Amino acid sequence: MSRRTFDSEIGDVHERRGDRPSFTNEFHGASASMIERDRPPRILDAGRRGRRLMGGIILLSAVLIGGGWAVWYWSAPIGEWIAGLGPAAEDNTAEPAEPAVEPEPAVEPEPVQPDDPAKVFGIEGSPDDPAPTPVPEPTPVPEPTPVPEPTQPEPTQPSGVSTKIQTTATQVSGQVSNATVTNRLAPVEAALPTCWAEAIKAGATASVDLELSFQIRWSGRANSVAVTGGSEALNKCVRAAVPGSGWPMPRDGGDAKVTRRWTLGG
Repeated sequence: MSRRTFDSEIGDVHERRGDRPSFTNEFHGASASMIERDRPPRILDAGRRGRRLMGGIILLSAVLIGGGWAVWYWSAPIGEWIAGLGPAAEDNTAEPAEPAVEPEPAVEPEPVQPDDPAKVFGIEGSPDDPAPTPVPEPTPVPEPTPVPEPTQPEPTQPSGVSTKIQTTATQVSGQVSNATVTNRLAPVEAALPTCWAEAIKAGATASVDLELSFQIRWSGRANSVAVTGGSEALNKCVRAAVPGSGWPMPRDGGDAKVTRRWTLGG
């Protein structure tokens, strides 16, 4: 490029006064609407359209679900309301017809009684009014005789067996008080008459020499309880009456032995 041309262009730019040409005045491009329409889509616009689409889908789903639930919930009242609009409802709203009056039953005429036959007089052996035939009385049914219920005979006490009970001996060995042991044997003495009465009912025929023996441990408990001399039921009954605890504790910390004898039915 020549120096002249370059200077003229520079001078034209820097030396001119007044309005200078601008890019907008010299170049006329596409309109703003065309640029906005033809520009490539942006990520932000795609997000907006997606949100609008999802919002529309959610709104439509909510409307459909709500409408379906309303139809299901109000189906019975709506059906009754629609049924009430039909002609059958008009018939129901009409005034009820008066019930028909049933005709009175016809009165049957009374049967005509035939006339009595003419009485014949002058015939021997024909009474004017025959006597009525007597009706036989029913034979009374005899009442059944009550049968007395069989009663079980009460067991009689065998001859020679007495209910008397006599204590023959009490032996206590060990560091315990005899009086305390005797007082603790009171439940056995109370149960012994009942046990002996049961033995008599079971068939005891003779007197019995009964012996009770047991040990008192250092803790005051009864151990090795044994009853001999009677039947198995009698021995078991007396053994069950012996207290298992609460006995006086031996003072030496050892064991004490107790033996008690009775004569039953003597």
